Amino acid sequence: MMNIIIKDKMDDKEMKELNDAIFEMFGKLFPENTTFTSGKFIGDSGVFVEFKNNKWTFTAPLPGVKSSEIKVSFKNNVMTITSQETRFCEGLNYSFEFDYNVEVYMVKVYLESGVLNVTVDTPASKEFNIDIE
Repeated sequence: MMNIIIKDKMDDKEMKELNDAIFEMFGKLFPENTTFTSGKFIGDSGVFVEFKNNKWTFTAPLPGVKSSEIKVSFKNNVMTITSQETRFCEGLNYSFEFDYNVEVYMVKVYLESGVLNVTVDTPASKEFNIDIE
């Protein structure tokens, strides 16, 4: 799936209307499963960050960059995404600090159609009650 990111926050109705209008005008230019979403770009990094359904999603357009030229690493709860520069885009060096320990099973990374997507789950709650006998 390819995501195209709209910078300003919109409600679901406005987003559907925008999707419909864009596909009516430019539908043949995008793959069938393209979706448009809203959220926030972080600084000048070009990285779009969204927290939804207890998951962090980081999306970065990296046209012309191969997966072997991208590194996603975690150290001391800090995720760092780096990529090499190409003639189509600047190199990326982006870091994000989590307020919890990130385990490898919580992270999914994929590169599709020149767009890097990193999804990081939040940990399950470790809070519980004990019944008294």
